[in-house]
Amino acid sequence: MTSNGQRRAIRQAFKILKKYLAIIPARFCSKGIPFKNLLKIEGLSLVERAIKSAVNSKNNLDIVLSSDSEEILREANKYNDVIKHIRKPEHASDSATTAIVVKDIIHEINKDYHEIIVLQPTSPFRTADHIDHAINSLVMNPDCDGLVSVSKEEKDILKSFYILQ
Repeated sequence: MTSNGQRRAIRQAFKILKKYLAIIPARFCSKGIPFKNLLKIEGLSLVERAIKSAVNSKNNLDIVLSSDSEEILREANKYNDVIKHIRKPEHASDSATTAIVVKDIIHEINKDYHEIIVLQPTSPFRTADHIDHAINSLVMNPDCDGLVSVSKEEKDILKSFYILQ
């Protein structure tokens, strides 16, 4: 029987060999903010920011952009290694969950991955370093089954946005 320390060392040593699946779920329509996944911050759409953070990760990632929109899927054209997944209409509704989309992608790809990472485009300030740190946290904590990133908002969330006229 191996100790947690030994398992941690083994996981760290083989981390480079592991393949991770990064899924970027990006529906075209949004009830709250129309076409939000195509909105730009400093010249990059929310979708492209998610792709770029995954592409720049030091880990071995397969990256899938999943959408019901050709316009959103075109955002991946600048990146050779991004797999485009056209979402089924029933997986693009307001009631469709991210879990359903992830399950569908896993079924279609039919490959084994060490971990699955969901990169929401609506977290535009996430970087490759954040992704790498999260993966490293999982590797170094063998009893951990999953990880969700959060950040503390200093302001009332409803007062955090404004519209430029």
